[in-house]
Amino acid sequence: MGTETLEINVKGKETFSLSDCKYNVLAVRQTIKNEAGKTQDEFTALYAPDLQAVLARRYDEGTNAESVVGYEIIKPLPN
Repeated sequence: MGTETLEINVKGKETFSLSDCKYNVLAVRQTIKNEAGKTQDEFTALYAPDLQAVLARRYDEGTNAESVVGYEIIKPLPN
């Protein structure tokens, strides 16, 4: 297994709905490349600073195959 490189670019701010709540998120483009420079994975993470968590990932952005994979609901951990 060789070295992988993670490239991170903050694309901007947007609002993301999760259940009945809306969160201000940062759209963060993440590209993972192998040591030869070939892209292994690429997606946009929707990061909510208030929750300090990624709520969803957007794949194939800007294409007909665009999809969003994320949480359906967030609940507090029991004490």
